[in-house]
Amino acid sequence: MKHLTTKYFVILVIILSALIGSPNLAMAENEKTLNVTVTTPAATADPSNFSDAASADIMTQTMTGLYQLDNHGKVIPGIATKIVSPTNNGKVYTFELRHSKWSNGEPVVADDFVYALRRMADPQTKSQIAQMLINIQNFKAAMTGKAKPDTIGVKALSKYKLQITLAKPTPYLNTLLALVVYPLNQKAVTKYGSKYGTNSQSILTNGAYKLANWNSTAEKWDYIKNNNYFDAKDVHIQKVHTQVIKDSNTGYNLFSDGKVQETSLSGTMARQNEHDPELTYQKSAQLYYLAYNAQKKATGNLDFRRAVAYAINRKALTNNVLQDGSIPAYNMIPTGLATNSKNQDFSKASGKDVTYDKHKAQQYWQAAQKKLGKKVSVSLLTSDEDSAKKIADYLQGQLQQTLKGLSVHIVTNPAQQKLQQQVKGNFEMTVQGFGSGVNDPIDYLNFSSAGNSFNFGRYHNQAYEAVMTKVNSNEDANNADKRWQDMLRASKLQMTQQPVTPLYQKRTPRLINKQVKNLNYLMLIDAQYRYATYK
Repeated sequence: MKHLTTKYFVILVIILSALIGSPNLAMAENEKTLNVTVTTPAATADPSNFSDAASADIMTQTMTGLYQLDNHGKVIPGIATKIVSPTNNGKVYTFELRHSKWSNGEPVVADDFVYALRRMADPQTKSQIAQMLINIQNFKAAMTGKAKPDTIGVKALSKYKLQITLAKPTPYLNTLLALVVYPLNQKAVTKYGSKYGTNSQSILTNGAYKLANWNSTAEKWDYIKNNNYFDAKDVHIQKVHTQVIKDSNTGYNLFSDGKVQETSLSGTMARQNEHDPELTYQKSAQLYYLAYNAQKKATGNLDFRRAVAYAINRKALTNNVLQDGSIPAYNMIPTGLATNSKNQDFSKASGKDVTYDKHKAQQYWQAAQKKLGKKVSVSLLTSDEDSAKKIADYLQGQLQQTLKGLSVHIVTNPAQQKLQQQVKGNFEMTVQGFGSGVNDPIDYLNFSSAGNSFNFGRYHNQAYEAVMTKVNSNEDANNADKRWQDMLRASKLQMTQQPVTPLYQKRTPRLINKQVKNLNYLMLIDAQYRYATYK
């Protein structure tokens, strides 16, 4: 009798599977691993102190702030239940929080945001991104040690009610709340201490994915679906496997062999595959530039910096060297990043402030030589990525050819070591990329300000400080047109003084398997895997 029952049960399952499709097959399709590549390791998984692109991507995949971005870049509610309107002349934000959980099942509460913001404001944390939050009341004073972190404008009104008070209205705050401000579980940070964020075992996450098999030198790691994520039912890909591929030829071969479903290409490879329907281009807010150490003799010389700026042919760099769709940058603000009430693009309004001009370059070079001598030797710090090496080689050749008597020595370090050298000020010139977390020019202007954590060259100019004081004033915060004009003045002065020399705005060619859907790369962040499907 048991034998007959089992037989009939099997027949019934076969019939039902034919009618509605096999549930096991459907599950298998939803659980396929998505294999992707990145070009550099991630330096940290600490939400208080990420600054490199790979670490920012970890935050995108594993953390959720008060707000988040939808798959088209629009700010939508995250842990907050709605997008709130500020009170008190745009300075007070009060958030009701949804009942969500950490990856270990503990609730995410208002105190988690209070603790995170205070930790970022604490100078002992040495947060590279804290500078972006200086408009929070008392935040800047806390960062500089003039106030205690527990005096900043953030407090928990109840377990699930949070209030943030600003020193002045901040037009771009919503984007910061989506991409920079994340909660922290104080018990976890206390438990792991200085090791928090150094490996995937020493963190808690509250986003769509948990981080696995990662440390700060890892060449491979995984994102595993976080079943405690508040929107887990809409996360379709169970696992994303990430591997560092510095050579795009290797990435292309892995893609062709079906071993990865997404990879970036070099310009040369993109041109060779320009008719491939799986090829797409990502336009980003990431701008690459030369930063100078203002404390060194040669790079601290204004005529030297101007000579270098005018000696660079940016079109040749993007068209002949990179060949990846990147566009020349003539000021420090990416095109498409910010517009005013008249829908004017800020970068275009600022204009082509620095262009290739051999005659001007040599005039400034002659002026520099009067103080520096006929023969000048400088070092150029760069990372070991394929594209970075090509840029460094181009700059070395272009500058030495145009500025006779100049010797440029390339120093190549892995990305993390390069960043450490920059932070310490151990460089003369360095090729650096920066992508803002907000759709506003402020970050690109602020990092030429004294004391800014991204001002690696310790540049200081009184005239620039004066105009940036206006940009960051309460008066400008309440007058969008005046703030726009003051930012334009700052941009012009930045290009006159050349503490940084713009090179290009990044576009990245990517191959994405046709079976992968809704993997959208945005202006401010890379793709969010939680929106994607792979069947």
